[in-house]
Amino acid sequence: MYRYAALAAGGFFTAFGLLGLIPPLHENWPSDEPMMTVRNGRGFLFGIFPNNFALAFLHLGVGVWGLFAFRTFRATTLFVRSSAVLFAILAVCGLLPMVNSLAGVVPTFGNTATVHIVTAVLLISVFLVGSRQSDPRAEDGPEPALGAGAVSVASIAGIPVHIFLASFPLAFLLGAVATDLAHWWTTLDWYVDYGEFWATASVWLIGAGLGGAAIASIAGLVDVWAVGENRRQELMSLHVLGSVGVMVLAGINLAVRFRDHDAGAIPWGISLSVLTSALLIYSGWYAGHLIHRNVVSTAGSETASDGNVQPDSASVSIASETASRPPASGRQGRRTTSWD
Repeated sequence: MYRYAALAAGGFFTAFGLLGLIPPLHENWPSDEPMMTVRNGRGFLFGIFPNNFALAFLHLGVGVWGLFAFRTFRATTLFVRSSAVLFAILAVCGLLPMVNSLAGVVPTFGNTATVHIVTAVLLISVFLVGSRQSDPRAEDGPEPALGAGAVSVASIAGIPVHIFLASFPLAFLLGAVATDLAHWWTTLDWYVDYGEFWATASVWLIGAGLGGAAIASIAGLVDVWAVGENRRQELMSLHVLGSVGVMVLAGINLAVRFRDHDAGAIPWGISLSVLTSALLIYSGWYAGHLIHRNVVSTAGSETASDGNVQPDSASVSIASETASRPPASGRQGRRTTSWD
């Protein structure tokens, strides 16, 4: 029950938060309504729900958290309990006379209060009912299967260097989307103080992301070339192609903006940032898939502890045969599968 509640709440508030960031969907803030400390993005969503940037990002953060928490029971339990407390606080702020907000930052009155009250009641109900479940760990399913992964050559303490380095361009290039959106929002009438800060920040983030991706790609190519088995090279090469595409798009994006940070951001700059991020997310997901399937081993796997750079054909055959056998007694359904 926890997991479905997290999925439902995550989907709803992700959509609600995204809609709260779209200017044409808002009506102007009436002069007779309570004033907020955060005036940027202030308006009534669909003319019904009081909203501003702070509330929209709060809803979006809760929604994304719920979607990611859906994967495990422990994460959904934490999400349901924490979100129930959060929305209960927002609901109380909306019900108290003359309060109407959370510290003057997040509007909590009107129909927005109704959304928070209903959400708090539902999440508290889920918590009370779900706390009676027996053996909740069974919902998480079996542990990820292990295969005969090739040990990364460019690694420190069993952890591939490429994984560590790739986190930097991931953060920089995804951050560029946020600064591009901030630049777009600040050019609209509902923003109070316009400046070129966000456009310049995007250029720096894209440049840093491009440089970080180039450095990370060196360590990644070392692992690809060190793997002798053709099937592994083929799978890893798909990730390489995605990474090259990310660097090409980031390079074009940087060239479009370089001379005039402000003029290059809209519409081409922000469009390239979104495309780059989409390809980057897919490439990162595929990299995680390779590690999950043990195409490349990380610290803690049996293959990595052996100190062998590459498993021989016999070990791969043994892993394949083991995958076809029924699980041994006492293992409770856990089985070893091959990487292909």
